[in-house]
Amino acid sequence: MVDTSERTTVHGSDGTGQERRRQEIGRLQRWFRGYPYTRPLSGRAVDVVAEAGSPVSDLLASELVDGETMVFAAGFTESGSGPALVVPVEGGVTAVPDEIRLADDLYVETFDYLSSPYLAVAGPAAVRVTSVEDYQAFLEDADQAFTAGRFPGHLLVETLQLADLPALAPALARPGLARLHLSADGMVRTAVGARPTYVIGPDGACRVDGKPAKGDEPGVSEMPDPVEALTGLVGAETIGAATSRRPWLSRYVLALEALRRLGPAGVDAAVSGFHFRLSPASSDTAQEDPERPVLISTGTDVLAVTLPEFRTFRIGRDAGVLLEIMDGLGGGPQAAEVAARALSLSPSTVDELYRRLLRQLGCTPPAPRPAAEVRRVPTVAGSAR
Repeated sequence: MVDTSERTTVHGSDGTGQERRRQEIGRLQRWFRGYPYTRPLSGRAVDVVAEAGSPVSDLLASELVDGETMVFAAGFTESGSGPALVVPVEGGVTAVPDEIRLADDLYVETFDYLSSPYLAVAGPAAVRVTSVEDYQAFLEDADQAFTAGRFPGHLLVETLQLADLPALAPALARPGLARLHLSADGMVRTAVGARPTYVIGPDGACRVDGKPAKGDEPGVSEMPDPVEALTGLVGAETIGAATSRRPWLSRYVLALEALRRLGPAGVDAAVSGFHFRLSPASSDTAQEDPERPVLISTGTDVLAVTLPEFRTFRIGRDAGVLLEIMDGLGGGPQAAEVAARALSLSPSTVDELYRRLLRQLGCTPPAPRPAAEVRRVPTVAGSAR
C-alpha cells in the first residue's frame, strides 16, 4: 500500500506543540474541503470557523457544539464557557484573497477559482467557488476532464485544495452537522457561501425560519443541507441543472482530490472513467458510484484509491480491470460475465477474486446496477496521457 493520506505542512514550528498544531491545521483544511467527515454526524458541529467580532461565547453556550467540536475563533481571547475546544486565529475566510493564521507562519490562504491557474502558492491554500463565473470555470474544467481526460493541473498541487467538496459533489453530502461558519452578525452557515441557517444570540441558536435549533439527534429535515454551501453565491437551480447534466460530477471531484494527494505522480496520470479505461470491455459500462475506489494509471503503476480515507494501493493491471468492470456494472452476475470474458476466467472465479480484492482494499461490494442505468462512457482503452 502507498500512503498518500493528507500530509500537513507546518510552517515556522519550533517543535513545541507541533503535533497539536498539525492536528489543528489538518482540521482547518478539512473545514475548507468539507470532506471527509467519517464519524456519524449529529446536530452538533465538528469544525467551526468564527469570524472576528462574532458571538463566540454565545456559540459555545449553544446546542450546536460539544466536546468534539473545534472552533477556530478570530480575535477571541476569552476563556469562555462550554465544552468545545477554541483555537485562537487571526484573519478570516470571507474575502478572497484572504488568509487565516494559527501562528506567525502557520496559515491557510484562500483564493477564488478563476485566479487559481495563476497562483504561486508557498503554503497551504484553498480555492473557493465564489461566483457564478467561478462555478462555470469549475464546470468547464470538469467537462475537459471527462471528455478529454485532462484534469486542471493548477488543482493538482499538493498544498492547493479545492474547497466545499460536498457542494460541488452533491453525492458526498451526509445528513447532520459537520462544519459551520459564524459571521460577525451572528449568522451561522454551512460554509461561507451558503444561505444562513441559524442565528446565534444570548438565548442560544435559533433557525432563521424561527424554529429552535435542536441539538439532540434531530431529524434529517432539521439539518442544513451541505449541498447548500454555495447556494448563496451560485443558486440552487444552477447547481441542480449542472449536476443533473453531469451524473459523473461527484466522481470527478473525488478523482481530482485523489490525484492531488498523489503529488507529482498525479500530474500526468490517467483516471478510469475520464476518457480512459484499462480494458475495452469497460467502454460501455455504467459510471461507478461516486465513492467506489478510484483507479489511476501512472504509466508504470495501476493504483486503487479507496474512499473516503484516500488510501492508495498498488495493484496489478488485471486486478485493475477486474475492479473497473465489476464496480462499473454494480458487481452482479452481468458484471462477472463481462469481466470473465475480458480476463479469460470463469464467472465464478471472477466473483471469488473480486470479493478477495475488495477485502484487501477494505471495501464492501457495490449495489447492483439496473440495466437501465448503463451509460456510454467516452474512453480510450488502455491509453495514458
